[in-house]
Amino acid sequence: MLTLEQYASIYLPMVTAGGNAQQEQEICTSHGYTLVQWQEAKDFYTAKMMDINDGGKTAMAFSAAMMKGAAPAPQAPKIQPPSDFTATKINIYVSEYDVQMIEINNPETGSRITLQLGFDAKDDFEKNYINGRVHICINDGKFNIYGGVNKVELSSTSIKFIFDDEGRQNAL
Repeated sequence: MLTLEQYASIYLPMVTAGGNAQQEQEICTSHGYTLVQWQEAKDFYTAKMMDINDGGKTAMAFSAAMMKGAAPAPQAPKIQPPSDFTATKINIYVSEYDVQMIEINNPETGSRITLQLGFDAKDDFEKNYINGRVHICINDGKFNIYGGVNKVELSSTSIKFIFDDEGRQNAL
């Protein structure tokens, strides 16, 4: 299969060919690739760029490779969940999309934790990926994951989220 750099090097000419099989064949041949290699790379890298677990890493690397010689795009830093904040407002409700919602926030600081859980899986994504896992979103998506929380400890003065390996990896 073509590397990401090889795929990026012929991406624009292939897209410009607009499905013209003869032009696409000529472009691939001139670079020493086959149409099968191109299609395999296109399918693979497109799927990676659309995968939410990839976090945009492949798309950023693809953009950097297309810029030829330009400095690689900087990696987005992982955002740490807030270590301390006091909630002054808590909302618990069922959304118009039939999703159970808990919003814990402080409007003054903008800190917010949102927990979501749907009642019934409506499509393959929900059935196969979400599969009953609670979605946690901290500060409007700067940290968000389905699952990732191993346990929640409640006391009279605090709520403590204990993340599993996936949650820790996404939080650090």
